[in-house]
Amino acid sequence: MLSPIDRLPEIPGIPAISMVKTAGKAMAAVGRSAGGGAGGGGGYTFTPEEIDEVIRQWEDLREGLEDDEREAENVANVQAPGREFASGDFQQAANPSGEALVQQTRRMKQYVEMYIAKLKEAKAGTEAQNEHARDEIKKFGGML
Repeated sequence: MLSPIDRLPEIPGIPAISMVKTAGKAMAAVGRSAGGGAGGGGGYTFTPEEIDEVIRQWEDLREGLEDDEREAENVANVQAPGREFASGDFQQAANPSGEALVQQTRRMKQYVEMYIAKLKEAKAGTEAQNEHARDEIKKFGGML
């Protein structure tokens, strides 16, 4: 029997994330790349409204992966319906494949959870910076 193929041996890194709010005009589409130009770093730019939607989408993906994990566990734990050769052969093939699928799904879910945490961290940091900036403006009578 062939061993399962690991398609995600290492979880890829998470790009830098920042949120930007412009005066009266939101930045363009969600997740537009902020990198590329001379000296520009990689990452994504979001408005505060967009970040909430992106977080929601990633949380929906996590829920879907949880459903997938339960289904993969069913395959990993499948029992042969009978004691004849064909049933036993099916179980011997299905269980390792199901276990590989469980492990792959768990790694994907771990990546999604890390990404959600980074998005929330970026949102909290930006909100704190915005609050600090508002406080500084108030110190000078609202004029900068």
